[in-house]
Amino acid sequence: MNSIKHIILLCLLAILINCCAGDRYHLIIEDYIPNIDNNSDTTKYKIYFTASVYSSNNQNISTRGAYTPDTVALPEGRVVHIYIYDGDKTPITGIPITFSMLQATADGVIEPTNSEYDIKLSPGTYNFYALSEFNNSSDKTPTFVNSNGAGGLKKGLYNNLDYLWWSYEGLIVSDNESSNVNMLFKHISTNIQLNFEATDGGTITKISDANMQCPNPSGCELQLANGDISASVTLNSGMQNLNFITGANSMYVDLVPFTPPVDSLLIKAAVNVNNTYNAWYDIYIKPPDGGTFEQGISYEYNLHFISSTRTLNAQLVEVKR
Repeated sequence: MNSIKHIILLCLLAILINCCAGDRYHLIIEDYIPNIDNNSDTTKYKIYFTASVYSSNNQNISTRGAYTPDTVALPEGRVVHIYIYDGDKTPITGIPITFSMLQATADGVIEPTNSEYDIKLSPGTYNFYALSEFNNSSDKTPTFVNSNGAGGLKKGLYNNLDYLWWSYEGLIVSDNESSNVNMLFKHISTNIQLNFEATDGGTITKISDANMQCPNPSGCELQLANGDISASVTLNSGMQNLNFITGANSMYVDLVPFTPPVDSLLIKAAVNVNNTYNAWYDIYIKPPDGGTFEQGISYEYNLHFISSTRTLNAQLVEVKR
């Protein structure tokens, strides 16, 4: 009897070895394992984007309130850096599962800069964070990478750039369904606008140039998780050129948020009044109450030319939120 059991066991062992050696049996076993290859496009769905920006009713695109319901399309040519995290992670608690660089191919229409940047995700929940820049198509948007973006903080910001930030936490990607996402950016830089006006019946004929004291952005940090920029408390040694607003005696500049270490900021402007007074003027603007030029807010000053004294006086007239 023992010899019979021995023979039966040997036969079973031979059959088992033969099964393991044959690929056809291995494939049968795999049929019962679900596809968990995250690199396979067959289980991923493309994400499509449009992009707009919070704005104000003012036609000047740089004079804007960050929290008004009015929006404009992200202008053509602007570059968007987008970071995607698993739904239980943020830039503070984890690293992105993927990064993409998009560009506005027309106003509000966003496409990957090349096919490698197509965003395809498996079904699940994700958190999206993105940065862009409104007034300039050159790509100076801060880039967060694992080595220098730990905790989602980034230094190396610039003045004269209108930084934009957007997030979408909890986006659900479903089976057999592509997602269409509208990125609604907020302005996170500080904006200062100067309106030149003449009194006593005078007329501003021409503004040739203007520049002002501006913050030193080198120590500022931008946080990807919420778009916060730490305020600068120092000034640059040089002056920052201001930008002309077409069709108006007005100029503007976008800056990092800052708390000036002085009571007022110096502006130097070359102004012609009545085709008669043509000179450089020193103008001083005071910070708003609290002393800080906050991010995402536009501060508008009227600069009045007084003919009797040939001076320009500044007055803060509006803060757009």
